[in-house]
Amino acid sequence: MHRFSHKPIDKLPPIWLILLLAFIALFGIVVAASAATITATDTSYMSVSNAVKQASSGDTVSVPSGSSTWTSTLSFTNDIQLIGAGIGQTIITDGGTSSTTQLINWVTSSNHFNRLSGFTFLGTTNTTATSYFTIGISGTSHALRVDHCKFDTLQTAYNISVSGWVYGVIDNNIFNLHGGGAMQVGHETYGGYAYGDGSWADADSWGTTNALYIESNLYLNYYDPAPGARGALDCENGARLVFRYNTSTNCLIGSHGTESGGRERSVRTMEIYNNYIFWDTNNFFGEVPWAMYLRGGTATIFSNTVYGGIQRLVTLADYRMYPNAFATWGNISGVNNWDSNNATLFASGHCTAVANTYPIASMTDSGANWTPFAFNGLYVANTNLGVGFEIISNSATVLYFSEYNPYAGGDNLTHWTVADGYSIHQVYAAIDQPGMGRGDLITGDSPTPSWPHELSDPVYTWGNALTMVLQNEYNTNAATIEWDGIVSGRDYFNQVARPAYTPLVYPHPLVSSPVAYSGPVLYNAILRFN
Repeated sequence: MHRFSHKPIDKLPPIWLILLLAFIALFGIVVAASAATITATDTSYMSVSNAVKQASSGDTVSVPSGSSTWTSTLSFTNDIQLIGAGIGQTIITDGGTSSTTQLINWVTSSNHFNRLSGFTFLGTTNTTATSYFTIGISGTSHALRVDHCKFDTLQTAYNISVSGWVYGVIDNNIFNLHGGGAMQVGHETYGGYAYGDGSWADADSWGTTNALYIESNLYLNYYDPAPGARGALDCENGARLVFRYNTSTNCLIGSHGTESGGRERSVRTMEIYNNYIFWDTNNFFGEVPWAMYLRGGTATIFSNTVYGGIQRLVTLADYRMYPNAFATWGNISGVNNWDSNNATLFASGHCTAVANTYPIASMTDSGANWTPFAFNGLYVANTNLGVGFEIISNSATVLYFSEYNPYAGGDNLTHWTVADGYSIHQVYAAIDQPGMGRGDLITGDSPTPSWPHELSDPVYTWGNALTMVLQNEYNTNAATIEWDGIVSGRDYFNQVARPAYTPLVYPHPLVSSPVAYSGPVLYNAILRFN
């Protein structure tokens, strides 16, 4: 019999939790007490710059109504809220005479709420669409909000660039595009690494705040007759993105793969749902082949409404299927160690004739005696040049492969000459291709080629509606492929919901006013927002 009656120790809060919660409460009181609002005297660059310089992390800089033209970049590193008087009230015109002049360059950290709200950013003909952007946000903030702004006919390559390891939400904005895309997003420094390597070495985080959310925005493009790059979104470098509840007219969703950017990696994860995407065939755009274009990683795509001159919901592609000099990664060939290859050598020999007839080319080995169609879907590597081609079909002595190459302007007729050696191999999977996920960590500027043992991580599409104005054979509300190495039932599933998937509550928690917090770990685990 116990002499004393007491509450079991396992029912008491652990002492570390008590101390932690006390610290957070005290930290929030201190922040709330010390946060200040600095008001710029007007909208001029000098006035706003001076106000930002006076602000400490946690402060708010208020910019009044008015209109000014800026010719210099507002650069700052403090975690603040930069708040204008509203769309059409606080108007900043991009007057930079150089195509590399930004309006804002903001390097964040993860100690405070970061917010940009209440501005119109207006473009002029002084700037042109290059590789630059108007608003650049980088760093490690896990509580960024960009909201209730209008990006009006800006003519840099992207209205907004978000890079580094930034989470949060971009919501309730208007993008009126002219000469560039709405935004480009990358998570290249995820986990403290580079090039998106950390993101590719980490597990998925579906339906959590560990992504950049892009929601409740309006996208318009009625200016540019060549809108291929005038998208609502472009992404790369291990980006983890959620694109939801947006309305888009003549603006599409694109991505970059582990190829065209040099050392950079592909997009990592995308959640795309509850969007309305419209393509207006009554203008000068004509029809477009897809609403979404995924060149790597995995995606969850559901409940989107696609209407107008759009032929397909989403296309999956890997540009490394083409024979180009991808400096770091090389192209898919069956002998490239970055990929998962079958060690079996199916055939080898030397080329005796070449026929480069667009769009189908052929290579002949007159001494061969192959079984017709035996090599369909395998790869033939030119052992002299180290490049490979996917085999479309074969006869007893001839291999056929596509001669179409978008990197060479359509044709690419220079990869085979008589007497070149060849070898035929099978490719199981390519690094970072659509339908691949978490793998071994890759580091360094020039890593040694080695398959990173990536896990299967299929793309799932379901419940989407596509209505074409001009019905044709290409109309489909499912995923389609540009490379046969992306396999249905393994790399993507049409009309199948992602197992055990639950989306994050809408709207994003940061859309309400947040309390102060001391970092992303505490933010995700403990703190809540009003």
